Amino acid sequence: MTVISRNAIIRVMAADRSQHTVAVLGHAGPGPSFPLDSPASLAFGTGAGEQQNLFVTNLGMTAAFTKGKITGPGKGLTKVPAGSPGRPL
Repeated sequence: MTVISRNAIIRVMAADRSQHTVAVLGHAGPGPSFPLDSPASLAFGTGAGEQQNLFVTNLGMTAAFTKGKITGPGKGLTKVPAGSPGRPL
């Protein structure tokens, strides 16, 4: 799941609803750092060797609304290793 307010991607465990950070924008905290800027949609890869990767779209809201005061990755697509394969769309 993406969390726009934290610029993070989290995994929610179905058994106990616990949350684990998969990726977060480059600041101190749990999880590896990735270029996230208001992550929106995500999907697992479907190509050979890509089933364990998440492809995440960035809305680029931080870069858009700070008008150069804060630099960020902006709009785009980010590839994040998930560590385990997921179900493709």
